[in-house]
Amino acid sequence: MSENATLGASVVIPTRDRPADLARVLASLAAQRTDRPFEVIVVDDGSEPPIDPALLDGLERARIVRGLGRGPAIARNAGIAAAVSDTVLLTDDDTELAPEWVEAASAFLEANPESVGVEGPVSSPAWDPLYEHSLENDQPGAYWTCNIAYRRATLTTLGGFLEDFPTPHCEDLDLAYRALALGPIGFSE
Repeated sequence: MSENATLGASVVIPTRDRPADLARVLASLAAQRTDRPFEVIVVDDGSEPPIDPALLDGLERARIVRGLGRGPAIARNAGIAAAVSDTVLLTDDDTELAPEWVEAASAFLEANPESVGVEGPVSSPAWDPLYEHSLENDQPGAYWTCNIAYRRATLTTLGGFLEDFPTPHCEDLDLAYRALALGPIGFSE
């Protein structure tokens, strides 16, 4: 049996210079309630100093891929290239994931073979000091990379994220709109 057949999901997290935020998302991954084995790929996109591998302690299958500081789209593509599962879950380094996140995304894609991906709800504090606004979504159609999963075959067919965006903005929407040409992106609470 191949390794990708034994892993339920590959989680990809790009990061740069935010170890405290990264520690929080990694802790939420360590607390996932699922029987599915999953891997975590942290793409350190040029952090100074580089991300300390000790942050991955507590996660059975986790590793760091070193990026070159060229932005989140390129970093996500590096993580996708390193992923071994047929299901790739994307999130951000400033996210705290629900304990059922890995299970919900994986189960949805298993139960809905026509779907190329699945997204879920997003809620941030009333004021997000990083982006100077808050995020809220409880319905389909946002396609934010903080809470979305795709089939690996979809990402491969599309060539992943377009890497020529001048700034890290809307590369997630672009990918989703291209994916929708291949099939629906579902929504799971």
